Amino acid sequence: MIRTALVAGLVFGATFVSGCSSTLKAGQLNTAGRFDASASVAPENLKIERPFDKSRFGAKVVVLPFTENNSVNEFYYTSIKNAGKFETVLDKAGVEKLVIQKNLTGVSDASSILSLRNLSTTEGTFLVIKPYFEWKGGYDYTASLDAIDITDGNVVFHAEKKAFNFAGLDKTLFYPIFNSFMDWVDGVPPPPVISKP
Repeated sequence: MIRTALVAGLVFGATFVSGCSSTLKAGQLNTAGRFDASASVAPENLKIERPFDKSRFGAKVVVLPFTENNSVNEFYYTSIKNAGKFETVLDKAGVEKLVIQKNLTGVSDASSILSLRNLSTTEGTFLVIKPYFEWKGGYDYTASLDAIDITDGNVVFHAEKKAFNFAGLDKTLFYPIFNSFMDWVDGVPPPPVISKP
């Protein structure tokens, strides 16, 4: 029952934002090399376990599908691709195509961490991007992005944010998360967490 309600909420939320003219529109980078966000991720909502290692992860990244809503999946995939930080950006369909073309074994599910781990034994190490997006009710939404080291399955970067959908969510919710991810990739130190009195 709880699972049904959660899935229904996610589907409704994804449908709702899809109808907003300024939501789920994969943008281009500005002159500063970032997406045009109107907000940023709070320092306390950033968790960085390891610095980005370009020699290990710069060649390839796989963006996992999040929902059955293709517009959400395509938005995350295209946004990571537009960020221009990786030589190759693959989604589930891209992984499946790679497996077929090279007749690879051990990859039974292109969106499974275990199968992708098997893929890395022949294709080299890469990051896996795991997106999350949820409608919380009313105008409230939350989103997050995890970067997973496929060699050990550990989350090495995490960013999350909440926002109100008054006039779209790209600049207030999604772009800030993407920009934080790009800062991590570029080695920009995260802002310090300010302790509240």
